[in-house]
Amino acid sequence: IHNGIPLPASVAQPTEKTILWVGSLKGVKDPMTFLDACRNLIKNDREIRVIVAGAGALRPDIERYLQKNSLSGNFALLGEVPYEKIPFAKASIFVNSSIRESSSNSLLEALSFGIPVVATDNPGNRDVLSGLSYHRIVPVSDPSRMAEAIMELLAVDRMTRDRIAEESRRYVEDNYSIGKMVDGYIRMFSGR
Repeated sequence: IHNGIPLPASVAQPTEKTILWVGSLKGVKDPMTFLDACRNLIKNDREIRVIVAGAGALRPDIERYLQKNSLSGNFALLGEVPYEKIPFAKASIFVNSSIRESSSNSLLEALSFGIPVVATDNPGNRDVLSGLSYHRIVPVSDPSRMAEAIMELLAVDRMTRDRIAEESRRYVEDNYSIGKMVDGYIRMFSGR
């Protein structure tokens, strides 16, 4: 039984080119590959903004990396943020760079906001995204492919973005809603 994901009242309405990453700052989440991808993107487009929500042991390494590559002005490191404060509504793209993942709540939450997703090719991400048309699955630890996929999704037109949002929200509602979770527990406990 999957966790239930609440469906927000509206889709994300980004005003800038904003990439959102959410997770623990540890090796299995591979934030360093994400940083490499963003560095490649920002070299070509200084208007890109990146929000990182999460805390962990790699934060000092990330801060040094951003400083060394003159990226600090493009990044906001929010630290640990409660779910309701994660700025999904500001995101143009959501990225999951995990080496391993079972079922990523933050990926599902991004889908519930209708945000285009770039995620690494691991069983959990593949399971969630395989039935969706527009999102991108990229090889694990491949910053070049990740950057290409992000740019591709940043460039979609408004009509395509609306289709992505509609498909994503419907998928979450049909498969990961709180109602589906409750029904699953009722069936399990009643022996149906």
